[in-house]
Amino acid sequence: WPPGFYLWPWPWMMALGAGHRAMVLANIGHLAVLLWAAGRGAEALGGRGAALWTMALLSLTPSVYGNLVRFEPNLAVAAWVSVAALWLGRSEALGRGRESVYFGLACGVGMLMDRLSMGIFLAPAALWVIVTTSGQPGDRTRRLRGVGLALVASLALCGPWLWQFVQLHREELLSQTATGEIDSTGAQTESRAFFSISNLLYYPLSLLDGQAGLALGGLALVALGASLFARTEAPSQRAARQAQTAVILSGVVVFTLIAKKQAFYTIPALGALMALTGAWLSEGRAWRRGLGAAVVIVGLHQQQARLWGAPGLGLPAALSGASLPEAWVSPRHPQALPPRGLRLPLDDLAARLGGGEVITFSEDTVWAEIYLNLQLRERLPGQAVRGVLTDPQGAFEWLG
Repeated sequence: WPPGFYLWPWPWMMALGAGHRAMVLANIGHLAVLLWAAGRGAEALGGRGAALWTMALLSLTPSVYGNLVRFEPNLAVAAWVSVAALWLGRSEALGRGRESVYFGLACGVGMLMDRLSMGIFLAPAALWVIVTTSGQPGDRTRRLRGVGLALVASLALCGPWLWQFVQLHREELLSQTATGEIDSTGAQTESRAFFSISNLLYYPLSLLDGQAGLALGGLALVALGASLFARTEAPSQRAARQAQTAVILSGVVVFTLIAKKQAFYTIPALGALMALTGAWLSEGRAWRRGLGAAVVIVGLHQQQARLWGAPGLGLPAALSGASLPEAWVSPRHPQALPPRGLRLPLDDLAARLGGGEVITFSEDTVWAEIYLNLQLRERLPGQAVRGVLTDPQGAFEWLG
């Protein structure tokens, strides 16, 4: 991953060591940025009530709380996509210089958190906003200047790293556009037919399954549909709604065109999606707020069931976790799971390893190699621990 993703948890790692606690605390920092940015984006649409709804719904989304314990940039890129969407909405289609610079800086920071997905969500969204926004004479010049400012600000932060990354991984990136998943043996799995329902609706179905669940995901899709036909009179509201909607649709459309499918890919759109949902709940009649309250209750039940395996409120199993047929959302990832008995005596294992370098290899679904590395590093301070899958170059150098 890019260097910014490792720089972010550096203060916690200096204080607590390169372990699980530092990782979770760093992810909580990403969560704070996500809640702030999505909340401010919703506030521009529907006031403080919309912001409160948005933050509550995001906190109850399995793709958010389930990723707090994963050392992956899912929350980081979701946070900075939301920050960039906020400034895109405030920039008047990049016609305002300062806001355009802030948009570019958010893009640059985000690219230093997660390779190319920032560009997938934000570059098409910015282009769409610029093209579809009407203006007065002279606006075109201001927008071109705003585009230049955003590019300079973004590339000043991430340009050198991005150039190196594309040079090293260009073939790998291009190969994913036309192939399916790659299994543990390196073989390519079967791709979906492009015009099949399972391909075109993979990401909306994943939202209803692992990402958010039936209740919260269904509410979000209704709110998105309503937003597409919303009539907002204030220019600031219209610009904010246009930016949030463009970010969602850009990411979903681009990743639908790419053959490789993963439920993680559209997590960055959740901030914008919940901002629209919070605004929809706050701006209508009382029945919308009642519906929102019911979804929050179901979300609390789902959180108890997914995280702890608890019965929760005794609601139907379909509202407790990933519930759609697996063929619709394969490869499925449920995003949040109850803790499991890990059955691995790490303290004894670490004591028996002794000194020297440690190389790990694991494809286990519970003891993933990256998590095993973190646990061993906590127990073997001062010793280098590398994984065959997560750091192949370093591991192979040690093996000679």
